[in-house]
Amino acid sequence: MDTQLKYGDWVSFLFQHRALLGFIVKSMPDKQSYVIFVPETGKHYTCPAVMAIPEEPILKKSDVQALIDLSLDLKDEEWFHELSSQYLGIQGASTCDNTT
Repeated sequence: MDTQLKYGDWVSFLFQHRALLGFIVKSMPDKQSYVIFVPETGKHYTCPAVMAIPEEPILKKSDVQALIDLSLDLKDEEWFHELSSQYLGIQGASTCDNTT
């Protein structure tokens, strides 16, 4: 199992002939696999470690919203604040400032 990948790392993998992007929420060394949460689908998938490809995603506003919901479900206050700042940055970048 690739020891470089850990909780929170973003990976892509194939599921039913479809490429998915998510992040690792659990490592299962005994089964040489990971549990990966995919914000796009809102679901968890089990992926063999050899199929998980490390990624650096560019998150859309809807992705960050899904992650904020997950952070609330997990009661992870630190992650919630981090994601909220990221969300405000995305939202601020998409608005126009009309200062004439």
